[in-house]
Amino acid sequence: MPRKAKNPPVQCRYFTWKLRQRNDVWFADGRSGELNLGRHSLNTRDLEQARQLLADLDLEKAIETGRASPSARAAPAAAPLELEVGRQRYFAHVGRAPQLGGARPQTVQRYKAVFDKFFPWLRDRGIRHWNGVDRHAVADYITWLDEQDHSSFTLYLEGTTIKQAVNHLIRQSLLPPGNKIELAILRAETTTRYCWREEEVVAMIEQCFADPKLHWLGYVLVGLATTGLRIGELASRKWSDFDLENGVIRLSDHRLRSVRSKRHQARTTKGKRDRSFPIHPHLRAILEQLPRHPDGYVFRAACGGKLDDDKVRKSLIRDVQKPLAKRFPSVGDDELGFADGTPHSFRHYFVVAAVHVGVNQRTIQDWLGHRDSKMVAWYYHQFSEQSQVEMNKLKEIAGGSDAAWRQLLPPVNNEGSTPRQNDVLENT
Repeated sequence: MPRKAKNPPVQCRYFTWKLRQRNDVWFADGRSGELNLGRHSLNTRDLEQARQLLADLDLEKAIETGRASPSARAAPAAAPLELEVGRQRYFAHVGRAPQLGGARPQTVQRYKAVFDKFFPWLRDRGIRHWNGVDRHAVADYITWLDEQDHSSFTLYLEGTTIKQAVNHLIRQSLLPPGNKIELAILRAETTTRYCWREEEVVAMIEQCFADPKLHWLGYVLVGLATTGLRIGELASRKWSDFDLENGVIRLSDHRLRSVRSKRHQARTTKGKRDRSFPIHPHLRAILEQLPRHPDGYVFRAACGGKLDDDKVRKSLIRDVQKPLAKRFPSVGDDELGFADGTPHSFRHYFVVAAVHVGVNQRTIQDWLGHRDSKMVAWYYHQFSEQSQVEMNKLKEIAGGSDAAWRQLLPPVNNEGSTPRQNDVLENT
């Protein structure tokens, strides 16, 4: 565990300083921040008095650098905002009623996990107040996350959530405007999620349907593969969502609609809007034979219970991926493979399958419920038939026609190496 600094940085209203002693006299050092504020003697040996004088110095430097107006000298400095107090105020805002724009419970839980990790990191570095959460602190935290091998998505999510919290606290006048974090956090342009291949999907469904105890999982996998739905969306589907007569699936966001009681939680969609798309024939065949339960939910867990993400994920690994691991071995330690697939990988598989048969990008986005999707765009441009047509127009590059190019290639023996490579190997 890293050693804590003997004199941790002190976050004042405008700048971060370091308090140091020399010959028992306290000095304020502001040379390590974004601006070089110099080193100043506070002319006192008393720590508490030094902190009070530091607040005055902080204000004067803010006026000098244009971060505060001279009229701020007459205004009392706002008390530092404690971390827990700021968190409570932010989550009161995030968890407000849906009619006021509040987030889904799942989103609130994800945000809470961010601060459960961020706050201990802050305290280890001597930061006890939101006033100390500046662009340097956030940049250092994201760097730390990266060093801990967190994904680029995690870095983007956590950094953006922290910035949103600071902006809200500023709007509520709990932090000064100077605390706004001007820091660009790049989002990954492509996905690192494994995308199932056609033969893997077929093998997994066959594995499930060969074992009566896994039929329930087979139905779920077919549902995921033929709709592109998220596992949570599929689990919450009811028979009323399927219009078999017209062959349509309808997903509705009920967060702003009345429910009969608190026991009946409103069903929602991630995009907060309704959408519909056709039922695939493979899924229709399953729907026509599934029994109907009194609670109205279509897909069930192993013993007929409620379906959830965790049950599907664990059963997929234990009952499907591990038994098929030898059939679909990983390519290498640094490459995603069959063992890295998750229920969400079926969403990516659905996109690729749709692109391969020529479904246009806008239609795919509508089916998935995206107003704009970099994931769809990435797959669409990578696998688009038109893209291959354009590449084939360059057939005269680097050696002329395909037949002429093949004449240039050296012969390869049964071991997969060229004669010249064999000569090198024999001489080593």
